[in-house]
Amino acid sequence: MRRILLMRAVFLATNIKKDREMRKILSFAVIIVMLLCSFPAMAEKADLSGKHYYNVHKTLLYEKSKASEAGVQSEISLHKDLVYAFPHCRALVGRNCVANDIFNTVGVASWPKDLGNMTNNDLSDYTSFQNVANADAGYSPITSVRDMTHHYAAGTVAGFCIAQEGGKGVLSLDLIKKFTLEFYCEGKLVGSSVAASGSSFNGLSLSVGAIPGSKNATCNIQAVAPDEFDEVRLVNAGVSVNLIGAIDVHYAYVGEVAAYTLTNKDKTVPSSMKDFDDYCSDYGLTKEKDVEGPTVLVNAKIDDAVLAEAILTVISTIPHKVETSVKEGESFKAGTVVGFKGIAGSALNLSLLGGGIYIKTYDKEGNVMDRYQMDQSILSLNLIKGGTVNFSFITTKPFSSVSIQFTGVKVNLGGTVLNYAFVAPAPDIEHHCAIDPTPDMNICEDQTSLQLYHNNAIHVTWTCIEGGATIDNNGHVTGMTGGAGTKYVFRATADDGCYDDVTVVKNQGEISNPALCENVISKENGFEMSEKMPAPTGALISASKFDDGSDHLLDGNKNTYAKYIGGLELGGHVGVVAIQTKDKAETFRQTFKIDTDKKIKVGFVVQSRGKGLNVNLLNGYSMGFYKNGENVYTSALTQANVLNLAVAGSDKLQKMEFAAIVPEKIDFDQIALYHDGVLGVNLSEQDFYYPFYEAGDEIEKCDDPLGCDPTLVSAPIPSSLKDKSHSSGASIDGNLTGNFSTVTVAGGIGNLSNLIDDDLSTGVTLGNVAQIGGGTKIAVKLGRRADYRQQLAIVMDNNNYQSIFGGKTDGTGFDPLGVGLGKWMKVETYLDGVATGDTKTDWSVIGADVIATKNHNIYVWNPKKEYDEVVITIAGVLKAADVQKIYGILLQSDIDGDGVPDCKDDDSCNGDITDTNNPHACNGTDITFSFKGKTGLNYFVEAYDQSAERLSPTKTTDNGNGTSNYDFTVKTTKAGMYTARVMQESTSNSGYTQDGTIDYVVHPTITHWSPTTKSTDWNTWDNWVEGSPYHCTDVVIPTNAKVYPVLQNKNNDDDNSCNGIHFEPGAAVENVFRLNYNKAWVDLMLTNGIATLWSAPLTQVFSGDFFASEVKPENYFKDLDNTLDPDDFAVRTTPLVYQRIWKTSVKGNFTEGNQSLGDVTLISKSTWSHAFNALAQDYATMSDNKAPMCFSLMADDNSSSVDKYIIHLPKAGNRTYYYYNMFGESEGNAEVKHDETTTGKLWSTQYWTNVDNDLTLNYTNDTKASSDGIFLVANPTMSHLNISKFLEKNTGLSGVKLYNQGAAFSVIDVDGTLVSSSSTLTDADKFVAPSAAFFVEATNKTSNLLSVNYDNTMFGDQPGQTATTSPAATRAKASVNGGVSEKGLIRITASDGSNASGAVLLKGCNAKAATLMDEDYKPAIAVFTIDGGRGYDIRPMDSDVVEIGLCVNKADSVRLSFHAQGNADGSQWMLYDRLTGMKYAEGDEPVVYLEGSSVGRFYLSRVGQTTGVRNVSGADGVYVTTAGDKAMVTSLQNDITAVEAYTANGTLLDKVSMDGAERATVNVCPGVILIKVTRKGSKTALFKYIVQ
Repeated sequence: MRRILLMRAVFLATNIKKDREMRKILSFAVIIVMLLCSFPAMAEKADLSGKHYYNVHKTLLYEKSKASEAGVQSEISLHKDLVYAFPHCRALVGRNCVANDIFNTVGVASWPKDLGNMTNNDLSDYTSFQNVANADAGYSPITSVRDMTHHYAAGTVAGFCIAQEGGKGVLSLDLIKKFTLEFYCEGKLVGSSVAASGSSFNGLSLSVGAIPGSKNATCNIQAVAPDEFDEVRLVNAGVSVNLIGAIDVHYAYVGEVAAYTLTNKDKTVPSSMKDFDDYCSDYGLTKEKDVEGPTVLVNAKIDDAVLAEAILTVISTIPHKVETSVKEGESFKAGTVVGFKGIAGSALNLSLLGGGIYIKTYDKEGNVMDRYQMDQSILSLNLIKGGTVNFSFITTKPFSSVSIQFTGVKVNLGGTVLNYAFVAPAPDIEHHCAIDPTPDMNICEDQTSLQLYHNNAIHVTWTCIEGGATIDNNGHVTGMTGGAGTKYVFRATADDGCYDDVTVVKNQGEISNPALCENVISKENGFEMSEKMPAPTGALISASKFDDGSDHLLDGNKNTYAKYIGGLELGGHVGVVAIQTKDKAETFRQTFKIDTDKKIKVGFVVQSRGKGLNVNLLNGYSMGFYKNGENVYTSALTQANVLNLAVAGSDKLQKMEFAAIVPEKIDFDQIALYHDGVLGVNLSEQDFYYPFYEAGDEIEKCDDPLGCDPTLVSAPIPSSLKDKSHSSGASIDGNLTGNFSTVTVAGGIGNLSNLIDDDLSTGVTLGNVAQIGGGTKIAVKLGRRADYRQQLAIVMDNNNYQSIFGGKTDGTGFDPLGVGLGKWMKVETYLDGVATGDTKTDWSVIGADVIATKNHNIYVWNPKKEYDEVVITIAGVLKAADVQKIYGILLQSDIDGDGVPDCKDDDSCNGDITDTNNPHACNGTDITFSFKGKTGLNYFVEAYDQSAERLSPTKTTDNGNGTSNYDFTVKTTKAGMYTARVMQESTSNSGYTQDGTIDYVVHPTITHWSPTTKSTDWNTWDNWVEGSPYHCTDVVIPTNAKVYPVLQNKNNDDDNSCNGIHFEPGAAVENVFRLNYNKAWVDLMLTNGIATLWSAPLTQVFSGDFFASEVKPENYFKDLDNTLDPDDFAVRTTPLVYQRIWKTSVKGNFTEGNQSLGDVTLISKSTWSHAFNALAQDYATMSDNKAPMCFSLMADDNSSSVDKYIIHLPKAGNRTYYYYNMFGESEGNAEVKHDETTTGKLWSTQYWTNVDNDLTLNYTNDTKASSDGIFLVANPTMSHLNISKFLEKNTGLSGVKLYNQGAAFSVIDVDGTLVSSSSTLTDADKFVAPSAAFFVEATNKTSNLLSVNYDNTMFGDQPGQTATTSPAATRAKASVNGGVSEKGLIRITASDGSNASGAVLLKGCNAKAATLMDEDYKPAIAVFTIDGGRGYDIRPMDSDVVEIGLCVNKADSVRLSFHAQGNADGSQWMLYDRLTGMKYAEGDEPVVYLEGSSVGRFYLSRVGQTTGVRNVSGADGVYVTTAGDKAMVTSLQNDITAVEAYTANGTLLDKVSMDGAERATVNVCPGVILIKVTRKGSKTALFKYIVQ
């Protein structure tokens, strides 16, 4: 604010409201004043003098360890949000951090590579610095990093994380000490310190982290800051060039790098090191359990040790593992250094090991995340003979556990021991939100809609927080009906809560008191030309000096002028022109009634003609004021009130004001303009338009710098501060910044951050940029997405060819720079990292391209295309010793693009047009802009994002009432949301005015739903990778999207529209029946060997269509006929696809029985048709019972390692499918005709034509079999089906069963709450996947017919999203006193590591769900409970003893457990294993080996209720299980001598004999089997089983 007030006080210039060229110059008056003034605020900045520098733009940060020191806490409390402590080491990366100084030595390609990498958020990235040591090993600065938003207190540790190949260069303690860190604050050096290694943790010699995949390792070079700072510089102060060539800098950081031992806390054991408990506390995590591992590694005694030899000898190659666990996910983030600390033995040498040392990290499930093999050269960095050693590396993935593994068991490790594992967390990264919205802007008063932009890579929600307009998720604004001066503020909020605001004002910047400004002096208000110049020249003013006479000078018309042709003599005091009050009868103040206590600004508006004008051209002008012939005041026309010229490279004209300010009390009756002459300059012609005056205490408001309110491109404001209005969120693009010439001299880029520091008195210095070829580039990401509605200005010094040569060559016609007049600088725009094609290199047009002062130039440009980045390339200066400075970049609103900012331009808007359209088109097609305007006017349309040329009407229709309809058509070239500008040629001057805008959208021809978006709106642009679709767009819905689109009711035909739609495996569109499309393609994924259940997703689907094939994405939207998707013997057999059609379910035997539990355990078995290969079975056409066919598919290819296969639908055309024998010979065929009119139509949109009505489908079971009440039904849509709403609608169903060989479970509705028997109740359990078939259990067990109802409320939700709850379900939940969760349940789970299953016991509820098994394809694993000889997935908790059954399809290890939920008390139950005699409490997870399925081995029992539990064996300690054609007998006494197997009629099947064994196996056959077991001591036992 101090700066603004000062500018208001000193800036003196005239705002001539009707003069467009004059206002264009004056619009940047604020910039010039800011450059010329010396600000007290800057003096404060330079003189730190022990005072903290924080204000509304900066904050002061203390390390957390320092925050408790005396005085710091009070300062933090006193200056809330400005002073605070940061908790952990933090990396100086992100938008607010800049690689501030870049140094270069003489040579080729010695500039740093990928400069932006060391300040981006990826800490594994790095910038490579070449030639960091000079030949004399003297002072050699390398780089520096500045934080633009924070200061850091004295005493803060700061440093750099650097990397080199192990064993080389700086990665040694001796060399690190030869580096120095310098500390700066606001550009001033505040101190320096000799560097040290970041070795404060673990007592290690060097803090090194190995980088996986390379021989490089990182180390931290750091020092303690002696004073407050915001910048740290790395300096080589003594390493010679033969010791170090290059280093990689990963990032700079502040704060001590902390490490934590992975040990358990013990208050009785004192320790100076932080442990895992401290880690959880520091990072806000909740520890789930103590650290687990070998006691000597995880106890609090960190000096305890285990010999590496012991690890090798005893454990061999089994890793030594330390495990942690927190509730919030994985314990540690990627980028954490992890390892083991030990004491090295004298003989430790990896080159001798014949194997190596491996460190692995694991997630909570035990999966390996990272695996690193130690390198000898890196290990040696952290190894001192007989001293400490650090086995560590930098992780690339999150993890919770770590292990170390030694191989090479024959090697003596010299007594090497391990003490503990440790982690050093990666530095914190301050969050920055790259929303990059539209800059603040002005719009015309009649404009009611507007398109705002943002970074499409970030999903945002737009809201209007001021002004009352409406804005949709695409940033399209409507309802802006306010009048002139109405302010609208729109907020773009990202999903994580950060936001940016955009302010839009109608008729922005109009002065509240126009009468104060732009008052024309003319004959009408009593003035006349003086006949002669007043003293000292006294020369006559000849009319011949004005070839058009002098009448135009005082005629009061701002558009006419008197042409001065008298010329300027060289040297001397030359009179140019003088005016006076008529007959000098009144003074100036008397004429205009101006009080004596008011200042007066008086001057002439002049247009000059000429070439090669020097920057100092106007410095010789002065203005004299006279009263009664006597001089009362004289003022030189300085740069404070005259905008000097730079260079004119053409005959184009430049208007400027020659003016001076007369102080209070001075009065006069005559005004004279003089020139002292400039050697070598000839102004043969000047056009004098009119004299003017402004008077009053507030004349500076005529050029109020706030009037134009330019956006100064500047770095982000600290996130802790609420006022972000002073920041555009800019950053330096380091990877596009630097010197890109082929030959350079020594130099650099200094104070790069000054370019975006919100201060135009500081600038970036380009040192020694003279070169041959190439140039120095500065790239700035604006933090905003600008377009043709904003004017771009670059503020620089004038140390370029203009000031050196005055626009001339060296006299021989040779241009010493080889760049051409006005072409020494190139400015380009970029969008999303790609050049837009907008480039400007010619800066020769004075007034249009450059506005100059004596010491500074302002280069202005109106780019045409949308952009978010500006790249400036300087071709060079004259001498190697010269420098170039760039002070800043500005944006300001210029809606008509005429070069005159809106606040200075009253002709920006006309508003004559009505009835504008808002067209949509697909890229590459024509788009037409239409409106109604006045007949006979010259309109054109600017749509620069599609065409570089202005568009002329392609069609005009006269309406006969003074209006005409105008059409403008152009072929689109770029997809996006845009605003076209309708322009009208001005009738009052040579310029143009904006008559209106037309918002339009160019859609992509193909687009992909974003897999990372969190929004479900189909029509939101940034929910799609390439942009939102239209009728002409083909869309791809991908696998594994975070969320899928949810279609809402259509407001018009454009909503929910596309051309073709391709569903990748598992993809969905919720409420897909609302889709407006032409054709669909669906991919089904089959897993080798796994049967899955389906219904036809499309019409025209036949059994012969199901063969796996590869369809490339470029053919996603082509008809899959025999050319694009052919089938032959190889396709049909790799894999074989087995198909089955559902018949019914029956009660049947599951597995072996026994005398104690009864002969059989009954389950519901699904029965199918035999697997078939019929080719013409129609799966999709609605049959008489009005239901699509449900079927099973299984891919089978034992010869292939491929696990997944894709079936692409629909097939197209009339196809002949062939049957093949095993030799690949054709044995017949079937003709399949795909109806072209319905092929590619979704089943749901073809047959459910009125979605406002229920869809009722009838399903039947095979009438030849007895029904078990279980039916196979369809989800007939490509949307997820909400099971809760499905069951609510179908009250005749008791539950749903989802089945495949990986997982099988039941879902039932209990009092309005879904209960699933899944092993872990997930959101996915509440839905049926798109186009899947699933089982339902009817309450009526006697009927073979089932009617199922569907409505449009079932298909609008999806896993991971909050489902809408129906009123009935809400009432049901409320009616049962809190529902199932309050009553409680126990969930039993079984897992084989890849698959899992569950069973549920319900407390206080009688609901049941029977277990279902596929007769042909058993699940990989299933667990169920048994009640009354029947298997159940879900049953009441109504027994003290609950028998458990387990089904596995192969011998495997199984993890068992049970957990209580809600009000169930798990501590009252125990899990028993009859075979081993072991018992387990809630939360225990025993792993048992099963050779086959088992019933009777495991059971749950209430504590104290085991009396009377029946023993399976009937004989002490003997158990029998069967799997396939084998029976396994186990004796806990290891005393088996013989086992015999008989059929029920006594036939001996098999017999084995042994001498006291633990186990024995005999062969059996299906049916009732008797097993006789003989044990030592002639003990016998007989068992009876049913083998399937």
